[in-house]
Amino acid sequence: MRTDNFFCTSCGYGPSEDPKTCAGCGAKSQEFFEDRDEGMYRYLKFQNLRDRATSPAKTYSEKVIRKLAYDRNPLLVTFADKILARDYVAAKVGPQYLTKMFSSGTNPVGIMWDELPNEYVVKVNHGSGGIIVVREDADPGHSLPERLPENDWSRFDVHPTSMDPVRATRILRQWLTQDFCWRADNAPEWAYQYVKRQYLVEEYIQDGTGNFPIDVKIFVMQGVARIIRLRSTDLQATRAVADVDRDWTRYDVTCSDSKPFLSLTPTPEKPENLDELLHIAETLGSEIDAVRVDLYNVNGRIYFGELTNYPNAGNLKWEPDEFNYQAGAWWEQNY
Repeated sequence: MRTDNFFCTSCGYGPSEDPKTCAGCGAKSQEFFEDRDEGMYRYLKFQNLRDRATSPAKTYSEKVIRKLAYDRNPLLVTFADKILARDYVAAKVGPQYLTKMFSSGTNPVGIMWDELPNEYVVKVNHGSGGIIVVREDADPGHSLPERLPENDWSRFDVHPTSMDPVRATRILRQWLTQDFCWRADNAPEWAYQYVKRQYLVEEYIQDGTGNFPIDVKIFVMQGVARIIRLRSTDLQATRAVADVDRDWTRYDVTCSDSKPFLSLTPTPEKPENLDELLHIAETLGSEIDAVRVDLYNVNGRIYFGELTNYPNAGNLKWEPDEFNYQAGAWWEQNY
């Protein structure tokens, strides 16, 4: 019988459907161990990330990798859980920054689709991606697939007339079975393994333009907002960003992870409620060494998005290279 708490002694990955075969390296072995943290350490070693985790971390991304490997602050689990994070936000800065939540639970069969508004967002609480946006400005020709590939975390943009509750329920049930912590070609993201998996249906935010609102992603380190990333919201792979400081002066940098980000030009105008954005981000980041606070600022009203423990899974890189070290210097680690 497959046991998901066991991990290969060679690479740290879990068994495949055949309990004697490792899903990561394909080794035919029964040598699995129960300690997930030890499994994570071995996986980092297998992926050639061990040196980045154990050597003195200097750049921002090196510190993300070290956080993946060693930080076991329970707040990380709260932040990773999109439902518990809402409770944290309500307690720290107030419920007025939360979107409306229409439904949540462990079994999407219980969703009362006919009682939902015309526009809404459906997602799961234990990963990144895995989202269905139902909105009037979506292309009516787009529809949900009947099936998803294994371990797929796609994002879907669907018109209300094209929304299929049966397919949506099937997709949600698949997402709820998938482990976001352990994914091929990524360092394991520790906090997600302890999230109690649930779905949630919440309010869709729109600014009246027909486009998704700009993401305001604020990198908080030691309780101070150091980088404000303005990102065009796109459910596809296209990403355009502008990185500014807390005074809204643009950093002269470009950015990439697995591929370059486009430049968001011109830089969006400095908002009148910038002080409020910074206060929210710094308050939410005050109890932890580093977190990215993702917000939306729509027609002067601020909405909470999520709290991101491991931005870009440690693959974020700026050009010129000096900025990677500057961002790392703002972040002090004691683990």
